[in-house]
Amino acid sequence: MTTATALYADPHAPAPTLSPVGVPERPDDRARFVTRVRVAATVPLVIGLGTHVLFLVAYWIPETSAFPAHDWWLGQLSPLVSEALTSDGEAQVEAQWRQPGLGGLLLLLAAVALFVLDRRPRLLGPGAAVLPAAVGTLVALVTAVALVLGGRPSASGLTLVLLALWVGTAGYAALAGLLVDTEAYRERRWRHGVVLLAAYAVVGPVPTAVGRALFGPQLRDAAAALQGNTVALRLAALTNGTTLLLYLSGLLVGVAVWGAYQCWPPRRDLRTGLRVLVLVGALVLTALVGSAAAGPAERRAEQLRQDSPADAIRFSCGAASLDGSGPGAPARTLVITGFTCTTLTTYEGYRQQVTRELPFSLAPVTVRDPDGRRLPGRVVSAQYGPTLVLVGSSRVDTGADELLAVAVDDGRELWRSSCPDRRPLRLRFTGVPGGDDPQHGRLAAGPAAVVVTCAGRTTRLDPDTGAPRR
Repeated sequence: MTTATALYADPHAPAPTLSPVGVPERPDDRARFVTRVRVAATVPLVIGLGTHVLFLVAYWIPETSAFPAHDWWLGQLSPLVSEALTSDGEAQVEAQWRQPGLGGLLLLLAAVALFVLDRRPRLLGPGAAVLPAAVGTLVALVTAVALVLGGRPSASGLTLVLLALWVGTAGYAALAGLLVDTEAYRERRWRHGVVLLAAYAVVGPVPTAVGRALFGPQLRDAAAALQGNTVALRLAALTNGTTLLLYLSGLLVGVAVWGAYQCWPPRRDLRTGLRVLVLVGALVLTALVGSAAAGPAERRAEQLRQDSPADAIRFSCGAASLDGSGPGAPARTLVITGFTCTTLTTYEGYRQQVTRELPFSLAPVTVRDPDGRRLPGRVVSAQYGPTLVLVGSSRVDTGADELLAVAVDDGRELWRSSCPDRRPLRLRFTGVPGGDDPQHGRLAAGPAAVVVTCAGRTTRLDPDTGAPRR
């Protein structure tokens, strides 16, 4: 009997071995393979959470609407988002009017399930991650087909790219997970998740949006009403101390989520007990700071809706306010702004209504009373109830040559007067309801009138109509 002998060029070389298909045998290669699978399973979750966070901030902090390409981003990503989770069921862009938002919700749930089952495949058994990947793929395909057949592929091009990325990474994570056990228990340490918590804290709009959603929804509505302001006060709901409280409450919500992450999986040891105390403490602090923020947020929202901004903000040229016409009616305010005080803007509460430009400047202006004394002040004016009388100049030497009366409630012009020869005029206000102020030419005594002197001739004008009085 003949015996066959295999000869090797290197007698000391190890004999060849076979390994399972697609799974590296060496520990370092195997670890890299597991890492790739886990990263692939994380991508769908990042897509889902990232788009929902973007829409959450856009809705609860409407002040961000001034950012460049704001509406473009929301329109491109709207098919990936559920309005119920981000904007209290309200559509933020036109594209959301034609979709229920169910696809975005299903994609987010599928991404969460895939992420969890990829790291804990033994929860439901090997291969369980295939189910959420398959569901998400089906939803993504239906969404893509609807976008293409609906004639909106260019308006949602970014969504189509992200859907393809979602399907590719989710499919790889699910199928590759069948070849290797990706589960690896590691002892939970305090540093785990701290980087994400720090990023959450640094990106201030996110915790602020969470704080508004939980403890200041009225302030969000008031802020949305101010986004049409073009002259001033567009950020009045954001630039106040209430925002800091809402930010802290939202930040503590993030700390509570980090504490819950530290407590999972639960174990019976001292470290788990300390983590539970951290979680409970974060929840208690969240409730305390949130309750402290709720009251100021509600009062600030009421102030923005009802009060006059002239009482809280000093405008460069001045302002005149008028109480609401009835109980619960917002105050009306006329604000004068601009480099030479030529812009008149009316507000209902803090909300801008009408803006107009004057053909002459209100400052600087040189005004003298009938006795020749110069009247100080950046803008010389007097308010007679709902009427505001202003003194302006169209001259190079800034001499006063224009009188203008406007309605405080809507800024419309009531009357206008000037000297016939365009010479500088002199004036004094009498019967002013606001009280006596001789230094600024306002006298409470006498009938309500604007006493004007032109070329040595004195005329008393009715402040409401501009008609001469005897």
